[in-house]
Amino acid sequence: MIRAILISIGEELLTGTVVNTNAATLSEELLALGIPVRAHLTVGDVREEIQETVRQALQEFDLVLITGGLGPTEDDRTTESVAAALGIPLELHPESLERIRAIFEYLGRTMMPNNERQAYLPRGAEILANNRGTAPGFMVAVGRRTVCCLPGVPSELQPMFQQELKPRLLQRYPAKELLELVTYRTFGLPESEVDTLLRGIGQEFSFAYWGLRARYPETHVRFLIRASDSRELEERKARVRERVRHLLGEFIFGEGKEELEKVVGDSLRNRGLKLAVAESCTGGLVADRITNILGSSDYFDRGVVVYSHSAKTDLLGVPVGLIQQYGSVSGPVAEAMARGILARSQADLGLAITGIAGPSGGSEEKPVGTVHVALADKTKVEEKKYLFRGTRDQIKRMSSEVALDRVRRYLLK
Repeated sequence: MIRAILISIGEELLTGTVVNTNAATLSEELLALGIPVRAHLTVGDVREEIQETVRQALQEFDLVLITGGLGPTEDDRTTESVAAALGIPLELHPESLERIRAIFEYLGRTMMPNNERQAYLPRGAEILANNRGTAPGFMVAVGRRTVCCLPGVPSELQPMFQQELKPRLLQRYPAKELLELVTYRTFGLPESEVDTLLRGIGQEFSFAYWGLRARYPETHVRFLIRASDSRELEERKARVRERVRHLLGEFIFGEGKEELEKVVGDSLRNRGLKLAVAESCTGGLVADRITNILGSSDYFDRGVVVYSHSAKTDLLGVPVGLIQQYGSVSGPVAEAMARGILARSQADLGLAITGIAGPSGGSEEKPVGTVHVALADKTKVEEKKYLFRGTRDQIKRMSSEVALDRVRRYLLK
C-alpha cells in the first residue's frame, strides 16, 4: 500500500490566518486513488525547516505532496528548499517563463523581475502546468519515492491536481483495484441519528469503508467502494445506493458534490416552475445561493429583502395591523410575506423567511434563533416555526437551508 504525507507550507497556516482546506481536498482525492494519506504536517516559511521536513518525509513515505510557497515573493521558499533537500540544483525552465510572461501580457500588466523566480525549477523535474496562475508545480522522482509540489491557492491547486498530477499518479501508482468515493448528502437529521440509522451497514458491505462527515448544517455519508472491475463497481454502488436511500429516505437531498440550491433549481426547472423569495433575517442569503447556480434565471423570478416593518408593508403588502398584533417575527407575517411575493411576481411559488438571528433582539417569548418559514403556491400557504441555536451566521445559514429544503420537499410531492 502506497503511503502518502501532505506537507503544507506557510506562516499564515500556522497562525490561523488562513484555514487549510487544501489538506482535506487532497486527502479525499488521494484516497479515491487508493493512496491513503497517513500524516499532515504544516511548516512555516523557513528554508531549514522545510528542508529537514522533506528529508525526514522521504525516509518514511512513498509520496510526499507539498502545497504552498511557490509564489514570486521573498517568503516563497518551497522550490529552493525542496531542491536543496533533494540535492538537485535549480535551473531556468524556458517554457514556464514564457507561460508566465504570456499571462502578464494577456492581463496588460508589466511582469515584475521576481516573477522570473517561479520559472527556476529543480533540474530534471516534471513540470505541472498552472492554467490559473503564474506558479508552475513540479514532480520529482527520488528512486521509488515521489515528491510533488503544488501551489497553495485552492483555485490553482485543484485544477492542477485534476489535470496535471492525478494522471501522473495513476500512471506511477496504478491501483490494484478500482476505488470510488461516493457521498450522500443529508439534511434534517443530526449526525448521531444518521449514525444510528446506518448502524451495521459496514457488515452488509464488506467491500466498502464508510463514515460520516458533519458539514454544518448537513451530514454527509461517505462510502469508499472497492471493486475488481468497472462492472462490479457499478453493481456495488447500486447496492449501496439502494440500501442507504431506503434507510435515510427523503433526508438525502443529493449525491457527490450536489449543493441543495442546485438540487432545488433542477427540480424547479424539471417541473417548469418559478420561485420568488422574500427574506428578512437572512438578508438575501437564499437568493444569493439560488443565483450562484448557472442557469438559475430559468426558475428564479425575483427576491426581495424586507428588513424593516415598512419594507414588508410597502413591498409585499403585509398589513400594518398584522405586524402590530403578532410582531414581524411570527407565523401570520411569514404567511403574508409569502403570499405577497407570490402575488407581486411571475412565480408559481412564494418563499418567505422572518426571524431573529441575534445575538440580540430576542425575548422570553421569541428567543434568538426563532425563525418562521412560509411557502405559498396558488392555492395555499404553509408556515412552520423553528428554533435554531448558534452564532448569527449559523442561524442565517440554517434558516436558508431549511427554507430551500422546504421547497425541495414540496417538489417531491
